[in-house]
Amino acid sequence: MIERATDLHSLIKNIHNIKLIGDDNPTITGITHDSRQVRYGNIFCAINGESFNGNEFISEAISNGAVAVLTERYHNFGIPTIITPNVRRAMGRLTAKFYDNPCNSMKVFGITGTKGKTTISYILYKSLNDSIGRVALSSTVGRYFGDYYEYSFRTTPESTILIPFIAYALEKGSKYAVIEISSHGLAQDRVSGIELDIAIFTNLYPEHLEFHKDIERYFKAKSKILNIIKPGGKIIIDIDNQWSARLYNMAKGISHIKTIGVSSEPGTEVKMVLPSDEKSQKTIEITSDRYTISLRSPLMSAFNAENIGLSAIALIELGMDSNIVKEQIERAEAPPGRMEEIKLGQPFRVIIDYAHTPESLRFLLTELRHQIKKGRLITVFGATGLRFKSKRPVMGRIIAELSDRFIITTDDPYGEEPDKIAQDVLNGVDEKNRDKAETVLDRGEAIKKALTEARRGDMVVIAGKGHERFIVYDDKKVPFNDRDYAEKTIKEILNR
Repeated sequence: MIERATDLHSLIKNIHNIKLIGDDNPTITGITHDSRQVRYGNIFCAINGESFNGNEFISEAISNGAVAVLTERYHNFGIPTIITPNVRRAMGRLTAKFYDNPCNSMKVFGITGTKGKTTISYILYKSLNDSIGRVALSSTVGRYFGDYYEYSFRTTPESTILIPFIAYALEKGSKYAVIEISSHGLAQDRVSGIELDIAIFTNLYPEHLEFHKDIERYFKAKSKILNIIKPGGKIIIDIDNQWSARLYNMAKGISHIKTIGVSSEPGTEVKMVLPSDEKSQKTIEITSDRYTISLRSPLMSAFNAENIGLSAIALIELGMDSNIVKEQIERAEAPPGRMEEIKLGQPFRVIIDYAHTPESLRFLLTELRHQIKKGRLITVFGATGLRFKSKRPVMGRIIAELSDRFIITTDDPYGEEPDKIAQDVLNGVDEKNRDKAETVLDRGEAIKKALTEARRGDMVVIAGKGHERFIVYDDKKVPFNDRDYAEKTIKEILNR
């Protein structure tokens, strides 16, 4: 994105936990972890990943123009080698220094937690962009800045992608960046080199344990967000979650803490009053010793209320006037693929959502079930391959219990057989609900079937992929987007 150059010796100076082998001092033109992206003058970072070993690609990187290698062990390839016990950590620090530490010149938000990250990130991005302008967003739904957009295959990309993006935004006049930070990103030091002015911790639920192994390790990964808060920075904690108290105690002395909650737990500084009845279901009240705000939002729901509250508090803590916060929050939009509704004049509702775990599906379908006055809830869903295997029948049971019709289909199979994945989901459906369920492996055909069956007053929920633009198999990515396909099908139905 940005052309820069420095010499190797200047770049590595004062970077901790590295050792340079080799006397050459080449000009460095970039840093990358992808051997295919190496250009002349680059440092190649040999990450030892989950499914690959970057050391196996050093020769390719050198042939593509790498003039130095960052690795955990020495390789005599005739170019300078930087040895470090943690490649990702050193990679982030080197990348940040190469781009003149862009976070130091910006106000940076970082959001982590099991649920709410994407929605909060997007609300903050839209609110700041609409009121101030020129805001950078890195999240599950992509990287945004002005007219620039880049699809993201990961919630939190490697530092060699994230930091250049932030530096690009800064060079183009941005003063604000919003970063969605996953537990994987924290555990794997993908945010090394990132520094936050305001961190937000939403909640913690027992998910992603196929990676973290247990909830304790999951929490430890999430708590690493404390390590990247700037001196004098703040962390906003939703104190209602049982893990929040632990994080609160860990944060003492590290950063300024602002606690928010619906309960009256000791230490709760900002109180939220959530919707309590149908009449007030779109309103939330936030009260502190300094202000009281009543917010009305089209995004308001049982599981979105706290996301809206956390977003509002973050903007106020940044220094935004509470009246402007109210104005921005009240016209906030849902991020792509998060409770995203398609309205083309059809007599039934269509919702696209990323929910793909038991808890998120239960939250989603329970909320939508309450919104149906008359009519059926028709759900299209498929589980992801190669992970969440034990959760597939659980998700099948939850969807069948909360839906009137359930079409099981394909998500991202990766290396698994789609029919095997679908059967695992179906195995969780109780006998009494079996007549609700049907398997249609072709995702497009499953969506078409659901929409064709829908009648006035029904609601069709297409869950699992949300904003995603591909179906990923073992050896290929097939372009596919739930919203695009649903819109095309609805138009065909309306034109009959």
